[in-house]
Amino acid sequence: MREALAARHIGRVLRAFRKHPHHWPRRYSQEIASAWLNVGQSYVSRVEKGAPPSDLKKLTHIARTLRIPDHLLWFTPEDIPTPMTGARTSDGSTRPDQAKASAGCSVPAGTMGPDTDIADDWRAMERRLLLKLAAMTGGGILTAPEQKIRHLADMVLTTPPRTLEDWEIVCADHLYAIRTRSPIKVREDMMIDLLAVRRQLHEASGEDPRELQRVHAALATLYANVLTRLGDHGAALRWWRTAREAADICGDPDLRLVVRGSEAGFGLYGQRSPETVLRLTQSARSIRGNKSPVGLAKVVSSEAKALSLLGRHDEAKQRTLELEKFAPGESVANPIPNIWTTDQVHFTQAWVFAGSGDESAVAEARSLVLVQSVDYQYFANVRLHQAICTVVSGGIDQGVGEATALLDALPDSHRSQMITETANRVLQSVPLDQRNRDSVNEFREILIDTAPEVRSLNCGA
Repeated sequence: MREALAARHIGRVLRAFRKHPHHWPRRYSQEIASAWLNVGQSYVSRVEKGAPPSDLKKLTHIARTLRIPDHLLWFTPEDIPTPMTGARTSDGSTRPDQAKASAGCSVPAGTMGPDTDIADDWRAMERRLLLKLAAMTGGGILTAPEQKIRHLADMVLTTPPRTLEDWEIVCADHLYAIRTRSPIKVREDMMIDLLAVRRQLHEASGEDPRELQRVHAALATLYANVLTRLGDHGAALRWWRTAREAADICGDPDLRLVVRGSEAGFGLYGQRSPETVLRLTQSARSIRGNKSPVGLAKVVSSEAKALSLLGRHDEAKQRTLELEKFAPGESVANPIPNIWTTDQVHFTQAWVFAGSGDESAVAEARSLVLVQSVDYQYFANVRLHQAICTVVSGGIDQGVGEATALLDALPDSHRSQMITETANRVLQSVPLDQRNRDSVNEFREILIDTAPEVRSLNCGA
């Protein structure tokens, strides 16, 4: 609004008012604005997009209708008194809070009054928008600096509608960022796009929402991934639920499998028990319809890991054999390209063979992951799998020493709760009567020192 007033263009002021964040997500159409002004919609369109009217009476009429204080105007308005409620101005037009009220065209309370300062009003409206953002993305945003909050609100509200192809690229970009960047740096960008797709869903009246719900499910899945890395498990569980619901609405069996398989796998990093994860995978397997290898691979991988944690090593190894037949690649119906890659097969193998103490198999799988993966977490965790295997095989000092050195050398930007949880498995692999060894005590200290602070936004979904 400030920029529109500074431009001295009454059409831009009108447009800024209609699209002001205070009115989001509803906003006001040109048709409603034309009802306020008692003019045709084509006139509103010309005023907003073309040269502004120079006639003082017309300028005054628009300014009075929007209740812009005189001291903010660049012209001296005509003396046209506007009664407080329910009356007409001297030129015969109704006030916006009365025009076509029966059709739902009233202007919300809180617009500019004669004694309102535009800066105060702007901040008040931003606060209302902030409450809406906080309700959707978590109260933690309220602690951010004002400039950052304004930037976030502006990004959400100015993001234009995207095509489905654009959204697929957005999902691919976020997935790559998750694998290569600190989750703290990824979270804000993810939040903006999640809000943007929700806004596009809200405004897509009369259109089939299922395709956008696929995008919504994909972004919610990736956001839950980020929150798991940050250790905000409560928020992650809520976003997993959101992802499931969106995938169910779109009705794509492959995406439903991908979401549930991902949810199950990430649940093993401190969110859920292995027993609960197996229940999730069994439920996923019951989904009817044509299911691509991508979705099934995510489910089988999660099963193998959960079975390994439960000590059911033979069953876990059988699942790794199943994984080998799932070729990596993209599912035609999947909005997250490259969600399943070859390194995930070998990562699952390293996890399973570590639990059974098969050092040569772990070493082979570890080498393949290090060659193929771009995910910094895989680089760290597959080395921790090797340490787990060494401890299970009896080399306690060697295994915890390798884990200690890895955690100590890990850059701050690469520390995540998922790496900490895997390191905890190294400690849990040490027999109870051996946990007072000096090497184990040193590892326990470094584990505490390098554990990332849980960065919770209490994100609602």
